[in-house]
Amino acid sequence: MTLSLTKAIAIVWLIFTTLYFLLSITIPMIAQKVEWDLLSKAQIQGQQEGYALAMQSLSGNVFQNGYTNAIGQLVGALDKQITDGCKDAVPVQIGTGSVGIVSVPCLQKIQETAQAQTGSTQTQK
Repeated sequence: MTLSLTKAIAIVWLIFTTLYFLLSITIPMIAQKVEWDLLSKAQIQGQQEGYALAMQSLSGNVFQNGYTNAIGQLVGALDKQITDGCKDAVPVQIGTGSVGIVSVPCLQKIQETAQAQTGSTQTQK
């Protein structure tokens, strides 16, 4: 079984070009796929960690105590509003503005006062 020189060169050339083609195209494709997979996993893990940190800062004792304190202060201010005779609304800061909150008993008192005034003006006419 003798190979001629041309057949040997052709076989070596075929093996060399096949290996070169496979190694120059498939290895970079595999490396890029692995790189994208690792990058995707890192992004997902980073998002999950960020979400966990955000939820940790918004929950737990800090958030609950702050919320409880704010509601308690508002209730106290509304009680004081009633004891002061419903003269002023309770100012509440929201962002860069503020709103005035009036309790339901004060609204009822204002409504009764307004009805009494309109009733007395109608009877005077």
